Amino acid sequence: MKSARLLLSAVVPLLLLACGDDGGSSGPSKADRTVSTFDKLPVCSESREGETAYVKDEDAVYVCESGAWTAGGSGGSSQKPGSSADQGSSGSGSNGGGKSSGNGGGNSSGPNSSSSQQGGEDEIPCANLWCAARGDTALVLPLPDGDVTTYWFASDDSADNGASSITLAEGGIAESIRARGAISFTYALSDAYAYPYVLLGFGMGPDGTADISAWSGICLTYSASAPFKVQIAAPRAIVNDFNHYTAAADSSTETVTLDLPWSAFEQADWGGDSVDRNEVLQNVERIQITLTGAGGDSGAVELFEVGTLGTCGQEME
Repeated sequence: MKSARLLLSAVVPLLLLACGDDGGSSGPSKADRTVSTFDKLPVCSESREGETAYVKDEDAVYVCESGAWTAGGSGGSSQKPGSSADQGSSGSGSNGGGKSSGNGGGNSSGPNSSSSQQGGEDEIPCANLWCAARGDTALVLPLPDGDVTTYWFASDDSADNGASSITLAEGGIAESIRARGAISFTYALSDAYAYPYVLLGFGMGPDGTADISAWSGICLTYSASAPFKVQIAAPRAIVNDFNHYTAAADSSTETVTLDLPWSAFEQADWGGDSVDRNEVLQNVERIQITLTGAGGDSGAVELFEVGTLGTCGQEME
């Protein structure tokens, strides 16, 4: 995730000056990245402020400024479509989205879109289900009957008369992705409910449940001020007492990648009927990150990418 952290504003004026001295050709060597067309640019998030990109079919250098890719930087031509305000979907809900006949799903910046599958100069290497560095606001899930596009949702224990809260940076999931290059949130647990919780998750699309056993596991890249749980949730007709298959994720102030094979997920021994793991994996309703604890506990989480086992944690150039 290195390039998502670099601030190159000090170099930009020199790059732009050099662009005017080579007979009008911008050239890929004078930019931080090279893409074939403008629509292959990643989202212009705060973390990319000052980054430059050479667009081959226009023979032009663009600069990420104030949430938009601008030709030539300040004082150059006007901002073009594809800025952070225009990229991605702001959909929400655990079962939003629909099936796709191709690999792109419904999100032009999605995990399996052409911009991330062609490889080479246009590739932004990160996880295959969802990656904030690409500007993805939707997830594209490879399922047995075809790819399905779905969306993130955030929730708390208010349905159980609790008073815990989850607060998304920038006011929403899509807004956080566009501005911060991550789903960033803070949370506070309340003892109004005996088992306080907040969660962030995604559903399996309009069919409600799906078979994800072929994924072999799941991975995520994150930072978190407290440990949390990754849960595979099946309908209550299969798993009762909310005793979902769960794996643990440690706290980390640094960005870390966690690979969780399905064998790492277990049911708790405190109650609920024991259910075969394979039955659950063939009938998954949602996958969620859950934070629990005592009333008064609080913390912060940043989530950068989610993928099938082994696809997270690649270094960006």
